[in-house]
Amino acid sequence: MRKTFNFREVANKVIAVLKESPATRDDDRLLLIKVWQAESKATFISEFFYELSRGKISHFETIRRARQKLQEKYPSLRGEKWEKRQKMAGNFSEQLNFLETWLQ
Repeated sequence: MRKTFNFREVANKVIAVLKESPATRDDDRLLLIKVWQAESKATFISEFFYELSRGKISHFETIRRARQKLQEKYPSLRGEKWEKRQKMAGNFSEQLNFLETWLQ
């Protein structure tokens, strides 16, 4: 049975990890690992994949989006690379616009 989605619950877990482990502020992979370690009951990788596929642990994109929103709202949760990522987002949007034009 799939776990009911609760963004606030995931955000609270993400806040705890961001506060406890500053390295996770700039590294989504490390953030995922820490959140999933707290959530998962798996002792084998196959059990972990089962939990992930059945929605028994938080979806990776929900964790990433929670981190993004939290860092946007709370500067104290931002990492050293936050400003650089914000500048790159504009450049990335320009590239996507070019791609849309090119594909037409």
